[in-house]
Amino acid sequence: MNDQSAAMKPRRDVSLDAPSTRQGQMDQDNRLGANQSQWRVGSVNLMNRYAMLWAKRKEGGVWRTASWVLLGAALWGMCMLFMFNSPAAMIGEYWPVLILAFVGALVANATAVGGGFIFMPIFSLYYGIGSLAALKLALATQAFGMTSGALAWSGKQISWRQLKQACFASGFGMFVGTFYWRPLTEVVDLYFGWISLAVGIALLAELCVSRKPNRNREQVEASTSIGYLVVCALGGLITAWVSIGVGEVVALWLLFRCHHGIAQAIATGVATLAFCSVLGFLFHIGLGGITWHYLAFTAPGAVIGSQVGVFVGKRLARPRIGAKQPAGFSLKALVAAVIFIDGVVVLHQASAS
Repeated sequence: MNDQSAAMKPRRDVSLDAPSTRQGQMDQDNRLGANQSQWRVGSVNLMNRYAMLWAKRKEGGVWRTASWVLLGAALWGMCMLFMFNSPAAMIGEYWPVLILAFVGALVANATAVGGGFIFMPIFSLYYGIGSLAALKLALATQAFGMTSGALAWSGKQISWRQLKQACFASGFGMFVGTFYWRPLTEVVDLYFGWISLAVGIALLAELCVSRKPNRNREQVEASTSIGYLVVCALGGLITAWVSIGVGEVVALWLLFRCHHGIAQAIATGVATLAFCSVLGFLFHIGLGGITWHYLAFTAPGAVIGSQVGVFVGKRLARPRIGAKQPAGFSLKALVAAVIFIDGVVVLHQASAS
């Protein structure tokens, strides 16, 4: 009887609920389609304007700069369009990250200290990204920013012999630090804190030495030395752990041991850190764990900031007649203080947790 009544009871037509569900899905698809259409139209207009500027690039000056800036903006817009569903919403949420990358790359390319000294603590403490993920993001961002900065420095300002040796040794250190001798995730913050303190003290030592007159110091074009290869390998190892270190190691060696000028030391350090950052970026692409939605904003900010940083570095490296302080003294002192404070804050947070 129960079976017969159940069979006679009319069943609810679930298809009655389908129109509302389908309507909601259609509205969402329409919004996404309209958003993507706007980005496509914007990209086409941007490319048309770029074609007009590219025709005037041979005039040099502002036209050449504008053409490259517009090309980068067009490529970035296309990447945002095809990689993410709602680029406009992402821009509204993550635009402060772009400014952060700009500032970090500016300081990094003006001083040869990696922008990771800004990226890692802010991403870890403010954005809540894990230490290992922050390290991967810092290396990926530096791969764009430091490479752009290395290309902006004049080839005459780079010590190519020392650069080749530094890339060989630091690349080996990066490989070992990434695949074979990796610190535990729990102690990455401790490593970053102590290394930041060491880098800050090294910068202060560099400033103290640079204040002394150097008229009797001759530039030394040293051949391959075991000590230089060892410190570069250690710098690469440290960079694999905390994203900074090798650039300042190379710059300090060229200043103290080879008696190079500050511009040449910084340019060579920037190029070495660019090589290590690109290498680390490629390593971590294979290992996985890069936060691509953050990198979509840190990369363009780092590229633009690196160009400004090289300009600032060149201006500060020029000797000034009658100046009481050496070139770049104020910027180096500020960076040393910031890095030292970074180390203290990160160590405090790590010990508290």
